[in-house]
Amino acid sequence: MGRFDVSRALLSIGAVFLRPDEPFTWASGIKSPIYCDNRLILTAPEVRANVEAALADMIAREFPEAEALMGTATAGIAHAAIAAHILGLPMGYVRSGNKDHGRQNRIEGKLVPGEKVVVSRGAGHSRAVHLRHGKGQSPHGRAQRARRVPDEL
Repeated sequence: MGRFDVSRALLSIGAVFLRPDEPFTWASGIKSPIYCDNRLILTAPEVRANVEAALADMIAREFPEAEALMGTATAGIAHAAIAAHILGLPMGYVRSGNKDHGRQNRIEGKLVPGEKVVVSRGAGHSRAVHLRHGKGQSPHGRAQRARRVPDEL
């Protein structure tokens, strides 16, 4: 499924919203007249299968050295889980902040020092990062290729 097909599929399930007179505010703070609710992909099985296959294909093509896939909370978790299943990769997720109970993890799932990780922020939005375990630390080091998890986890 190419970009054109994904776009058409998103339109067919009503996942794309236009508000030129009252722009949406994205999580980044950017104001935009267009918003795509990738969560709606999960409610449409045929579209979901095609989009997740396209995401898995893109990860395999762009990050062939990837050894694990991580999603971001909350939009990226389901997409990362499905793509990781298709690719046969381990999967975990990154919270926006440390949880306030249990082990107070920010990163859920097992990462091995030196492992190359791709982080999915949602369908079609994958970036490679290297992650560190640690209270209050966040993913950093966005790159075009998967990076190794540093030894100092």
